[in-house]
Amino acid sequence: MRRMTVRPQRRIVTVCAALALLSACGQSSANDKAAAPLSEQQTKTVVPDAKAMPGWEVTNPPDAYSLEKARSAGPDPCPKELRKGCEGIRYAGSSEFSGTKKPNVSFTAMAYQNEAAAKAAYDVFWASYVKSLAKPEKLDIGALGDRRNAVVGVGGYEGEEAAIAQVRVGTVIVSLTAGVGRSTRLDHALVKKLSAVFADRAREAQAGEKPSAGVDTG
Repeated sequence: MRRMTVRPQRRIVTVCAALALLSACGQSSANDKAAAPLSEQQTKTVVPDAKAMPGWEVTNPPDAYSLEKARSAGPDPCPKELRKGCEGIRYAGSSEFSGTKKPNVSFTAMAYQNEAAAKAAYDVFWASYVKSLAKPEKLDIGALGDRRNAVVGVGGYEGEEAAIAQVRVGTVIVSLTAGVGRSTRLDHALVKKLSAVFADRAREAQAGEKPSAGVDTG
């Protein structure tokens, strides 16, 4: 199977290349005080690890980095047309998984300095994600976080099915991509579950907890 066009670069946030950067499992993150920004370590814990994905192979372990670090390591990861989406980013984290008879899944968490910055970036990135799939159709992932979107469509050169989901939870935007081979059908219910797990990990981190949500919980 060829690599999907929506597959993100490892370690660097690059929506410019149609990458996939993405709650409380139905609960809003709103509370009596504004959601706090996450630290670099907290951002790293938001993206799922091996413990959160039992039975899957880790193809890219959890990592987190600052936007400044990404820019110093190479070309600016935020192209001119997406500059507004990168304003206010403190850290970005990512991890990737695959497995026998399982889709390839990539997770990305973008931690902003405040909710206003995350809100402003949401539509910018989502508009780019949707363009990376052919024939996108809306996918229901439930009432996650403060805002959410998901689509399923064609994400590869040979007609492979792929899905993209994005959720904002307070100061964090979490997103995931999932793709399968041409002869395999993507499990939409699994995409919904993975989205809920990822959003819940963001909620846990903002509550000052160590994220523990995983595909084997709930």
